[in-house]
Amino acid sequence: MGLVAHYLLSIANEAPWLMALLAVCALAAIHAMVALFASTAGTMVAKDICLRYLTPRADERQQKLYARVGIAAVVLAALLLATYAPVAQVQLGALALGFGFQLWPTLAGICWFPWITRQGATVGLVAGMLGVLFTEQLGATLCRFFGFELPWGRWPWTIHSAGWGIFLNVIACFVVSWLSHDSNERAHRMSFHKLYIATVAIAPNKRFLRPVAWALTLIWFFFAVGPGAILGNDLFGAPNTGLASWSLGVPSLWVWQMLCWALGVMVIWFLAYRLEMSTLPRRETIEQIKPDTPLFEPIALAARATHQNAPPWSIATTKPAGTHSLLTTKERL
Repeated sequence: MGLVAHYLLSIANEAPWLMALLAVCALAAIHAMVALFASTAGTMVAKDICLRYLTPRADERQQKLYARVGIAAVVLAALLLATYAPVAQVQLGALALGFGFQLWPTLAGICWFPWITRQGATVGLVAGMLGVLFTEQLGATLCRFFGFELPWGRWPWTIHSAGWGIFLNVIACFVVSWLSHDSNERAHRMSFHKLYIATVAIAPNKRFLRPVAWALTLIWFFFAVGPGAILGNDLFGAPNTGLASWSLGVPSLWVWQMLCWALGVMVIWFLAYRLEMSTLPRRETIEQIKPDTPLFEPIALAARATHQNAPPWSIATTKPAGTHSLLTTKERL
């Protein structure tokens, strides 16, 4: 942020319009990020707390109210924290990335690995969050409060706290999943995976794109945020020689990152649409899936049925009424 602020101030006299444009872009990015996080928090309050435990039959209007109350509470808490405890705000912000990264094993269990049990995912998440906490400054502060010091400090061996957390997370998740294996629960989880395969699997005529997608993603990560980013240090001009040697009037690394993020947008488009990772299944009816029925035996509803009174376990699908929801990929096409 210091480099960005210095650059904005340095162009204030020469190109005030560019400074204003970049400032507006920065504010827009911050606003978009805050709106996304706040709406996510509101949805979690409405769906995961109120709808699950308080009012399971809440209609759409009530759910919107719960979400708005949740967003207001989160924004108010953030304002109070920024006003009265700015240091704690920085420390909590440092934990956000590491904590968020610990959800990957749970997501992997939902999408790809049915052998990950609920107990394993839960214990792994707790272990990963503790690993993140005690390799960050906040964990060291808490330990000093209770009278002892951590011997490793922040980010041991210069590895980010998210890395230590995911290391403990994966180990705990695998071990507990192996110890808590249950055939009935495995069959129940497989019904979810069969539903995913039937409804969102990639079309057979596009499966050859999978290696291409893996290659593009790994190459982008290597050059955009990995060791390959060092190539951008002096590709468009020496970094420490001033404006005269910069080919495009900005530091070479800035140009490199702009190009990488532009290419990243293209990679995301490729994954989202060409590989159908962000496209809706072609469905004509709505089927409600009861969690206590074997292999999700569906109860078909009319296509125009209202969503207001639908239970939280309802799932949108495409099959004609009265037929099973677990379509094969060939039937889906």
